Amino acid sequence: MEKMIIEKKIIVSTNIEKLWNTLFDNKYVKEYMGCMVRKINNDKLEWFKKTNDYEQILLYGDIVENKPYETLKIRTFNPHRHYHFKFQLDVTYEITEHDKHTELRIIQSGFEKLPDGESVFGENKVGWEMSLSKLKEILDKE
Repeated sequence: MEKMIIEKKIIVSTNIEKLWNTLFDNKYVKEYMGCMVRKINNDKLEWFKKTNDYEQILLYGDIVENKPYETLKIRTFNPHRHYHFKFQLDVTYEITEHDKHTELRIIQSGFEKLPDGESVFGENKVGWEMSLSKLKEILDKE
């Protein structure tokens, strides 16, 4: 299978600190991703939805690299895909500041390892387009 990589970027009119802090602030995460996120220990994340007393974990993430205000690399695992092995995808957030604007670049890879990699690639590509568009809208308003 051909190597599949999602690479998306947005340029927003906010500073690097605000963008970095917004990425994992549930006030915004709920708006741009439709779920919430929490840090477990110093190196793990969970994305989840909570309805009344029911909580559903959507995604687990292991922080592989963390350079605040610059780079965050997370190895993710979706527990709802019933694979015979714990297949993971890598997501890298790269942030750079340019004059009065800040660029966020998302790179997601590892799809070729999944049994249904092509369909997951397509789903995630659409998901990133929607999420990043909403994130840009939120940040450009503030």
